[in-house]
Amino acid sequence: MSLIAWGPQIAVGHPEIDSQHQKLIDLVNRLHDAMAKGKGRDVLGHILMELEDYTRYHFGTEEALMDKHVYTGTFAHKQKHKELVGQLAAIMAEYKKGKLTVTMETMDFLRSWLTDHIMGMDKKLSHFLSAR
Repeated sequence: MSLIAWGPQIAVGHPEIDSQHQKLIDLVNRLHDAMAKGKGRDVLGHILMELEDYTRYHFGTEEALMDKHVYTGTFAHKQKHKELVGQLAAIMAEYKKGKLTVTMETMDFLRSWLTDHIMGMDKKLSHFLSAR
């Protein structure tokens, strides 16, 4: 069962951003599925690493669009991106040290952060880009 369901309610209406959000949601769902099935540490670590890398890629895409179109909310949006990248890096560092297992608490954090960010800041960005 998926932790996050993709659907029209979560789409922001920008094809490139929506496609990347779908990939992020897929990664979070794969991580959740692997955790729920008790997959090995290597599998979880690989998915976490892919999630961290793809998140950085996705944020780069959004930030390039903000800069190109002189988005008024750029500073705050980039700060939120920076916060999540830092949190993902901290999760990955703890995982690499063997001090973290992927728990429902971790999954709830990822689900909440991703859906709240998409439904809030990313929808505002998309509306701004659509008006351009």
